[in-house]
Amino acid sequence: MSAIRRLSFRRCVNWVESPAEILEAKGRVWFRNALVDSHLIEIEGQLGLNGAEPGMRLRVGQLPSEFMDASTRIAEAMLPKARPVRVVAFDKGEQSNWALPWHRDLVIAVADRADLEGFSNWTMRSGIWHVRPPEELLKRMFFLRVLLDDTGEKSGDLQIAIGSHQGPACLTAHDFNPGGEADIEATCGNRGDVLAVKALVLHKSSAAKTGRRRALRIDFSADELPGPLKWAN
Repeated sequence: MSAIRRLSFRRCVNWVESPAEILEAKGRVWFRNALVDSHLIEIEGQLGLNGAEPGMRLRVGQLPSEFMDASTRIAEAMLPKARPVRVVAFDKGEQSNWALPWHRDLVIAVADRADLEGFSNWTMRSGIWHVRPPEELLKRMFFLRVLLDDTGEKSGDLQIAIGSHQGPACLTAHDFNPGGEADIEATCGNRGDVLAVKALVLHKSSAAKTGRRRALRIDFSADELPGPLKWAN
């Protein structure tokens, strides 16, 4: 009887997927109630997120070290040696509201421009160079979305197409059929929740109809860029 119990236990353990396995299979994984409120309060006070413009680019050095340490530990649970390479703040509500169609974010932030093969579509955003890197680099990247407010169906939060990161990066919103077989998930959560999303996941957001939706997006990578390119952070 004891041998049977041990065998059953081992089988159950094998059925439990790790965060890294869930992220790779579905393109997203949740870490509920992952950050303590003191970290979030420090972010709000230090960065002045009240009234922040949509898509405000930040530098990693602007974020409190304890918050970044906690966020990086979450990232390392899915990708050893992961490090933060880009930060974007979002503040959606009555003062600043917007909607985005289905899309992928295909750029990274770098310290300076250097024209190399495979790197294209150079743009300057908030004083930081952004460029589209080779697809293989994007496939290995993901971002953490840190919720600073409780969100619901009318908050205009992200909707993601589960598993869409496994398609080619050239897939665009025009090629995507949300009424087909894709599993669409509204990423609602509570303050302090953290959502990890693969970089190539198709996602969209609607305008907020009620409440407020503040969030930080932190991009992570374990890759070094080919010289002379360097990550902006």
